Amino acid sequence: MRQLQQQHPQGQMHQTTCDVTQADQMQHLAAFAKEKLGQVDIWVNNAGSSQIPKAPLADTAIEQIQQIVGTNMLGTLLGSQAAIQTMRTQASGGKLFLIDGAGSRGTATANTASYGSTKAAMPQLLRSLAAEVKTTKVSVHLVSPGMVATDLLLKGVSSPTAAKIVNILAEDPRVVAAWLVPRMRGVTGNGKYFKYLTALGVLGRFLTFRKRRNRFLPERTKHF
Repeated sequence: MRQLQQQHPQGQMHQTTCDVTQADQMQHLAAFAKEKLGQVDIWVNNAGSSQIPKAPLADTAIEQIQQIVGTNMLGTLLGSQAAIQTMRTQASGGKLFLIDGAGSRGTATANTASYGSTKAAMPQLLRSLAAEVKTTKVSVHLVSPGMVATDLLLKGVSSPTAAKIVNILAEDPRVVAAWLVPRMRGVTGNGKYFKYLTALGVLGRFLTFRKRRNRFLPERTKHF
């Protein structure tokens, strides 16, 4: 926070805590944002939880399943509710963004079934919410940042093979943000789906895999 303020001295930055699985706290977050900023123009449901360590569903602790589904699914629903309720009272409306992830295309996410199932729900939720707000000035969109080299991703890598895949497909958060943010701010209409890493992009990365070795993680066996 302090570093951001130093980098952007003319900007407004505020912080608060929020448990996204609690409806009253999400409502408080929306009220806090409106109080501090005047209105809520953009809301991004960015809170997410992955499965570490990976394991079959049958061997995953119930508490971990609840935590993943609570954050990714319930948190997104409660956040969307708070955002839409706030934005529809504003003359200018607002833009709500959902975030997809592995599983959003319906592909298998073995050993992370809880996570994948929550992300598979995002395209359907996009269509549902976009239909619900179509007569208002609120719009709902879905963002696919691809594989982003965050601490959450990197600490879950446990094999040389996984490290190679991450090095090939993952991208620095700053690069992804530079591509996504202008599109999110400038989007018009309703129900749009932004994909940073497309199927063609995946192919290109695998064709140039030699240049991507050890970008984020060492691929040596002894590291794991």
